Amino acid sequence: MESYRAGLVSADEFERSLRISKNELRSLNRWYFKHKPLRYTYPSNFRRIMKKKTDLEYLRALEKRLQDAEKENKMLRIKVEAYEIVIEIAEEQGAAP
Repeated sequence: MESYRAGLVSADEFERSLRISKNELRSLNRWYFKHKPLRYTYPSNFRRIMKKKTDLEYLRALEKRLQDAEKENKMLRIKVEAYEIVIEIAEEQGAAP
């Protein structure tokens, strides 16, 4: 479709290669003009839609990930400590080797 719109391929060549009739080609072209992706074709819309994140936002996201990882690490340490206590108690009672 883009090659036809750019004028690189004529309607006849397009019809022969893809077996699309001229009526279908016209309807596809109308649909494309109606629904063309404005956000990617015009730089002003692109800048407005695709806002760049600042370094501060990136830093905050990293800090949040670090806090989550520290919380998980703390929970894992508590679990390991609890398992060690359970194993010691079991050994004292003679239930485990």
